[in-house]
Amino acid sequence: MSRHNDEELLAMLQADDKKFVDPITGKNLTEFICNNFHGTQRIEYLMKDARLHHNLYSMWELAQIYRNQDSLDDYIFWLRRIYSESWQYAEALRMEKHDPYTINNLLGDALIWSEVIIPAYDELGLLEMAKGDEKSIQEAILIFRSIDCHYYDAPQRIEQARMTLERLKKSACNTDDFTIDLEKEIGPEAWRLLQATSRSYIYTSQYVFNDLFHLDENEQQKIDFSCAILPLMKALELELKKLFSLEYLKYLRQFVSSSETYCSLNGIDPGKLENEWPFYKKDEAYNFRISDLSEDAGSVSPYIIARFTLGNLTHIVGRKKTKNGTFFYKTALDFCYWKGITDPQKWLEYITTSVDQLIRKRNESAHAGEIATIMDANYCLDRMIYINRLIRNIVLFECDNEVQFSDSPCTGKPSDV
Repeated sequence: MSRHNDEELLAMLQADDKKFVDPITGKNLTEFICNNFHGTQRIEYLMKDARLHHNLYSMWELAQIYRNQDSLDDYIFWLRRIYSESWQYAEALRMEKHDPYTINNLLGDALIWSEVIIPAYDELGLLEMAKGDEKSIQEAILIFRSIDCHYYDAPQRIEQARMTLERLKKSACNTDDFTIDLEKEIGPEAWRLLQATSRSYIYTSQYVFNDLFHLDENEQQKIDFSCAILPLMKALELELKKLFSLEYLKYLRQFVSSSETYCSLNGIDPGKLENEWPFYKKDEAYNFRISDLSEDAGSVSPYIIARFTLGNLTHIVGRKKTKNGTFFYKTALDFCYWKGITDPQKWLEYITTSVDQLIRKRNESAHAGEIATIMDANYCLDRMIYINRLIRNIVLFECDNEVQFSDSPCTGKPSDV
């Protein structure tokens, strides 16, 4: 399975021979198409490659193209193609976890299941769950269960789907005493550590959601559930602001110390440093900003405050998608590791992807002409709970007196936190 040259790849695309290609060849073909063709021609070659060669990489690329174009039907179509044609890989991954004595050579091609199959199954399951009906949620559970492996938190996703299903069933039965208890679902320890303002936002959303939840179906169709969604987004933004805008900036000032080190660690052109969120320029030197959550933020010039929003999270952590995968700034990865996250890459992918999905819902809810349904509110509620569980790992780690921080991964200096 050696790498093909460009002439061989072009010949394969121009031929009409139907044959399966191995994962390495498939990846080469998809990269060749994306690097050499654009617009409609790129899509046509990707479709031909997917049809003739059953190339999962091209299917995944098509899914992402249609996702970015908000073409939901085409997006789901290609995710389902991956789901139906990759079952052997999914089964091999599942067996590796549940029957470790089984040997399967398919697992040697790590990129195909880490870059395509697991993300495709996850996105397809979430889309099914977001439909909000019982059949679709049950289908989501089957999808999550089929990829239950060492590299994917299927039990977490299944629990999330079951919670949504429970709410749906009790709503259908019109159970008057059924209520959403976000404090319970987030967890009492993490709830206690949330900022008071965040708890207020969540209580507001919870009260509105529970009040509207018990309306009959005809009445629910008349309601704009934006009033339940927007407070959740404010709470999420505030908690992520504390984590990234406040704690991350403290970390940078303590362990990275200079703009030169920051550029070196993250592969940033020093000439473009003025575009980087953590810095402001004074007397020809770049200095770290402070957070708008800092105690002294009110007494300093707004010019040196690093303001955080959900929309600039991906910029802050330097997320960049390339043909070789998703990359984050090394300082962001090191910060997460320093905070106790054992797999910062996966954690940041989960956080940023989930926030991207919620931003779309938030923006739709905030603008005139859009009506948020109960399914939209359910979706945001589930994602809010999921993200807060991810954040909880860091929050509780911070407050565990028995845990000692390791040396800073950037400098090797011990933390004095």
